[in-house]
Amino acid sequence: MKLHFHIVLFLSIVSLQFAISQPHGQIVGKVVDARTGEPLDNASILFISTTMGATADGKGDYLVSDVPPGIYSILATVIGYDRDTVHSIAMRPNEVDTVNFNLYSCGTRQARLDIAKGIVQIGIDGLTIFIIPEEVENKIAEKYGFKYNHNDFVGGCVEGYTITVNEYLDKVNAKGWRAKYDQERDSLLQQYSRSHSNK
Repeated sequence: MKLHFHIVLFLSIVSLQFAISQPHGQIVGKVVDARTGEPLDNASILFISTTMGATADGKGDYLVSDVPPGIYSILATVIGYDRDTVHSIAMRPNEVDTVNFNLYSCGTRQARLDIAKGIVQIGIDGLTIFIIPEEVENKIAEKYGFKYNHNDFVGGCVEGYTITVNEYLDKVNAKGWRAKYDQERDSLLQQYSRSHSNK
């Protein structure tokens, strides 16, 4: 029993020394605006569940040296942009790996995901939320290629979300669609009001 314990202890020490003695690698990369390609300085690069990380320079470049061999998930974040995570980065001894990040301005990534799912929304001001029935909004919205639901998107990135959605709707309906939309919505609202006032 004692011999078995000493063998296990010896193998554990050897394995630990082997892991420590393995040459470490480096991760380099660039962080840019996904739409313009402009570099994003001061972006934070974080290795999830570790203390490793770096800050991008004025050209959007970063370097993390002395990275032990292993599998990592790396997060990039900067103020005004949606964060992005790259998973399953395999670091091998003596290697230099490149991990680039393309960050979307705040809210635009969620908008693109919604568009891909066919869930496209448009923001309206707080007053019309209370005076225009949702069924009226939904009926006219479907015609113009988006699903209206003012409760589905709540967050601190509404402006970027709305800009991206409007750009998509411009492509679907051509410029000037909003004026037609507003006119038809007002007409439907009048019909709705008359039909309900006669009940």
